[in-house]
Amino acid sequence: MSVPPTSFADIFNSGSWEGQHSFTDRTLQANDGTTFRIHRIVLTQRSRFFRALFDFNLNQETTVIPNIDSKILEFILVYIYTGTIALDEKKCMRHDDCFRLSTTG
Repeated sequence: MSVPPTSFADIFNSGSWEGQHSFTDRTLQANDGTTFRIHRIVLTQRSRFFRALFDFNLNQETTVIPNIDSKILEFILVYIYTGTIALDEKKCMRHDDCFRLSTTG
């Protein structure tokens, strides 16, 4: 018998979320055109930037994040979902202020 994941981080790290877009409700697009299906509730709870962005773009299915490369956006999304990030801290800090990331769940 397997025990279901107990947190977003467990689900994200298990890979079971990949390809499962049934419950995502928005798409983010990086400046290079790469898109990410996301859960708005998760992003708005972890980032004041995304809360304001989605309040402003209430009915848009796809939201373009200007001036953010897809690799950086992917690192930010991994951090938001898991609370961990595998990125040089100096490179990440310049985007941390922009996204106003919260360190609590």
